[in-house]
Amino acid sequence: MDWTTLKTYADWAGKLASLFADAHDAIAAGDVNQKLAAQRALNEFIDNCAAPVKSAELDDIASRAIGNIFEATLEQAMQEMGNRVAELTALTKEVNAITDQANATASALRLEKVRAVVDATAQAMDTVKTLKTQLATPQPDPQKVAASIASLVEILQTVSTQASDLGN
Repeated sequence: MDWTTLKTYADWAGKLASLFADAHDAIAAGDVNQKLAAQRALNEFIDNCAAPVKSAELDDIASRAIGNIFEATLEQAMQEMGNRVAELTALTKEVNAITDQANATASALRLEKVRAVVDATAQAMDTVKTLKTQLATPQPDPQKVAASIASLVEILQTVSTQASDLGN
């Protein structure tokens, strides 16, 4: 801008009005770069204002306009931050829900493993009772006793394996 072309108060006031229109458009567009450009142009106006009358007042009005642009930018930024906080809150709720579901699933899986160990232990106890009954007879059948012992060993191996899996 060639500031030397502005000679009269009307020229300077007209230029300031033009800069205000640019600032208004920048604020309405919500474009940070346009707002910064409008602030720079107003600062240049202040630096170069040589109106024959009321120069200081024009500078003061331009300075307050710069503050207004800053406030509009700050207000927009605060609104955007509010939106980001809302997005973060929603995402946190979503992650917490997924985590809660995963924890519930993990608990259910651990419970299933515990139930399997308990069931195998109960089966082992039933086999021990059967073996005890077989051995309590005056003449135990060696094949039945051997089958019960083999079954008990197999069940105890299953219990041992399942118990060691509980930690995983």
